Amino acid sequence: KLELNSAGHRHSRTNRKDKSLGLLCYKFIARYPNYPNPAVNNDINVERRRIYDIMNVLESLNMVSRLAKNRYTWHGRVKLAQTLAMLKQAGKENRYGQLMQQIRQRSLDCI
Repeated sequence: KLELNSAGHRHSRTNRKDKSLGLLCYKFIARYPNYPNPAVNNDINVERRRIYDIMNVLESLNMVSRLAKNRYTWHGRVKLAQTLAMLKQAGKENRYGQLMQQIRQRSLDCI
């Protein structure tokens, strides 16, 4: 969307939701197949810092591996089920469910 600002200059109008990390990760994953690919290029149309954010999220889920600066290997969803199972187990061991329940209750108590 292009608009004119008060000085008459054109600028693109994007809302905050369009730039959310969750949506950007979703768009990025939609670009690539479920199977491993030798290399992933940073060709998504977002700011460079957001690419780093996206890659950090995907790397934490074992969906990509960093090869070098700005170079990644794509694993896709091949390792995702195993990674999520490990995270679920770590959550149980650390009682994250109970902690989240306590936080929710405190939030409700403050209302």
